[in-house]
Amino acid sequence: MIRNLSQWDKKNLNIIIKLIKKYNSSFIDCGCNFGAYSIPIARKFKEKTIYSIDASDKAIFKLKENIKLNQIKNIKYFNFGIGSKNNVNYFDDNLEKFKNSGSFRFTKKKTKKKIKIFKLDFLYKEKKLKLNKHIVIKIDLEGYDFFALKGMREIFKKSNVIIFFEFSKLLFKNHKNFNYEFEKFLTRYKLNLYNLDFEKIKIKELKYLLSKSKKNSETIGDYIITNLKLK
Repeated sequence: MIRNLSQWDKKNLNIIIKLIKKYNSSFIDCGCNFGAYSIPIARKFKEKTIYSIDASDKAIFKLKENIKLNQIKNIKYFNFGIGSKNNVNYFDDNLEKFKNSGSFRFTKKKTKKKIKIFKLDFLYKEKKLKLNKHIVIKIDLEGYDFFALKGMREIFKKSNVIIFFEFSKLLFKNHKNFNYEFEKFLTRYKLNLYNLDFEKIKIKELKYLLSKSKKNSETIGDYIITNLKLK
């Protein structure tokens, strides 16, 4: 951010801030990294507890430094992964393999690190997360985003949820039948898919955009999943 002299994902942040204000929402940052979302949102809503989650202990270490630097008092952070069930998985945070620390990810290959994973439903049930009726969630899990959605079935039933997620090639890589499973999941839980201008969009449109993206580009940007009708 210092190098670019600008706030990270400024458009996304402004939309999230507006939605939190509009619905008096709780905010969960899944894949919080160094706090590029969590910290400005915590500063904006000092009366709210901001929940920041990351599987990387390196990211959480830097997050804690940034919390201290910014004198933040209302961030509650967790050092584990988010998924479709409570289990343990291998995690790769070897920076030599990735372009930046935001690319750290779970992997099927054996590594030196095994990280605990929890469902958001479980954390909510165990009262680790104290949430309002409306919840805004940012998910950036390097292609494991759909697993996080699968771990939110009870939250979808009980709450009004707005999720910002990254549509990437890794989603297809990590799921054998992503198109079918994702569409079935959206239908079952009555979820709508929007772009950042709150225009409804279909999965096949996203797949088409992804197919037209550059070969070295993993993502086509952020989109919204919600059980609300956004305007």
